[in-house]
Amino acid sequence: NIPSAPTGGWITPYIIEPTCHTCLLAGYQMVYKSTDQGNSWTAISPVLSSSGNILRVAKTLADSSYIYVVYEGTTTIYYTKNGGTNWANIFPPFSGAVSDIVVDPKNPTHFWITYSGYGSIRVAMHDTTLSPFTSYFTAYNTGLPDVPVNCIAYDTSNKNLYIGTDLGVYYRSPGMTSWQAYNTGMPVVRVDDIQIKYNTNEIWAATFGRSLWKSIKQVNTGVAEIAIVNSNFTISPIPNHGNFTVSINNHQVNKVTMRLMDISGKTVWENTANTDNGNISVNTSGLAQGTYIFEVASETEMLGHQKLVIY
Repeated sequence: NIPSAPTGGWITPYIIEPTCHTCLLAGYQMVYKSTDQGNSWTAISPVLSSSGNILRVAKTLADSSYIYVVYEGTTTIYYTKNGGTNWANIFPPFSGAVSDIVVDPKNPTHFWITYSGYGSIRVAMHDTTLSPFTSYFTAYNTGLPDVPVNCIAYDTSNKNLYIGTDLGVYYRSPGMTSWQAYNTGMPVVRVDDIQIKYNTNEIWAATFGRSLWKSIKQVNTGVAEIAIVNSNFTISPIPNHGNFTVSINNHQVNKVTMRLMDISGKTVWENTANTDNGNISVNTSGLAQGTYIFEVASETEMLGHQKLVIY
């Protein structure tokens, strides 16, 4: 039903508008919009670039009038702040082709972009609260290998960022100064798309030739966040020397995955175990004394997090 049957990329990007669940945006050589769940479409942009097809389309809850567009193999960001009536360019001060864009759900001019090449920038942040204008972009490379970054996702519940690279998934929370690998149990494989499933606290990664993989989301461990954590299990004793018992409230849970995270959010210990009448004996001997967050998940749901002190 799109007028003139336009050509698009091998994977044509389309999104559901965050403020209108019957409204769709699709990227071909132009941006098209549907307000009736895809039954009819209208072009809301001209051809913005002669370089090919649109690779990504992004919007934000903060302002429904903003739309961002990335074309295949280009370094330029195209955007509108009035729903498509007028379009303008943003020129990041980095070389390389932009591979993805995600916009802050609370600020329409705050966004992150990723790059698909080697030898230069991997991730960059655009923030108009910075000045002067030349400082709007900040490189976010620290901790990343020199490989293409293909996609990025923003966790609206805790402001964590996840990226998919040619070597797997990395994450970064607001309090961290470096990216950390998030690949436990996952093969070393190119990740082309990342999505967050909030009702199960999961992150899903689509790979190039190795199917879909999922994991429990990273949990930040700031003091304010620890105070609001709930859980469906108990730990005893607390504090302890790294040896303790976990008692699951729901005795129908037979197998769990457990993680310990330090105050930076980095996973320092992980294990899976079968329960014995809802109980699990845990030994994390060898970890440094300190405060951690202990996370437990069953095969179908997150069971919660608790503060744990090892002394």
